[in-house]
Amino acid sequence: MQLTLSELHLSLRQTVRRLVEQEVAPQAEAIEAGGIPAELRALLGELDLWSLTLPESRGGAGLDALAFVLVVEELASASPSLAHRYGVHAGPATAVLAASDLDLSPLITGELASWTDGGLAPEAESYFVRALEKGAEIRSGARVRRVATTGLRGAALAEHEGGETLAEVPDTGQRWADLAVAAGCLGAGRAALRAALTYAQERRQFGRAIASFQAIQFKLADASALVDATELMVWRAATSEEASASAAARAFAGRMIGRVASEALQIHGGYGYTREFPIERLLRAGRQWDASPDAPRRVLASGALGFP
Repeated sequence: MQLTLSELHLSLRQTVRRLVEQEVAPQAEAIEAGGIPAELRALLGELDLWSLTLPESRGGAGLDALAFVLVVEELASASPSLAHRYGVHAGPATAVLAASDLDLSPLITGELASWTDGGLAPEAESYFVRALEKGAEIRSGARVRRVATTGLRGAALAEHEGGETLAEVPDTGQRWADLAVAAGCLGAGRAALRAALTYAQERRQFGRAIASFQAIQFKLADASALVDATELMVWRAATSEEASASAAARAFAGRMIGRVASEALQIHGGYGYTREFPIERLLRAGRQWDASPDAPRRVLASGALGFP
């Protein structure tokens, strides 16, 4: 497995990282409270991010799954809500829609599509894809009921019902959905670790930085190892076509963000519960992403036991 990024992937990551630092991070709380601002959505469109994974033959950028997870990871480092809404649109929804004969120009212009395997999904503005037992169903005009959630509050999570069935196609979305969640957890975990490292070096107790205490050092060391391991699993999954690889990445990443964000909050002490620091937002997002931890574990267990 090649563990180094190509020039294309490095350039994409750097471009998105600048966008996150300059435009997303300053608006992270506003996104959490009220959704994605129109001007920010337009900026993502100018960078062709909404159509990143759409084949060139359908008007998209035609980039691969590794490019996709790099974008989701960078967005999640500042705004998990934006990362989730982007990930569902550019990941599983786009993957399924690309197999249809429908007009996909709405995906390019940023009319967000959505996908679900039965749970809550970001509100669909164009097409809504529902995974079935065999295949997937593409609908439009579904009725939407917004749901207040603990995490990912700015991702417009909702229940979708009804609508007009436009097509039935094979469901290729699950792998992309797993990748989106795993990459989101990775980005949030990395951000939590970075925040904990900064705070531990700045916060002083008994006349010295708390980073000098071994108990804090061990928390940071464990978190760093978990984040690094998650990156390897997510990148491996992005370059593999095996469903077990993406399921494993999602399962591991969900556990990682819970552990790392919790330890980061402990390092921050009482301040970790306040909105002055990003930890509470990252922890809530991680819990929302890992709300159904058994789904990827079932895939892994079935493969290990030889079940269909």
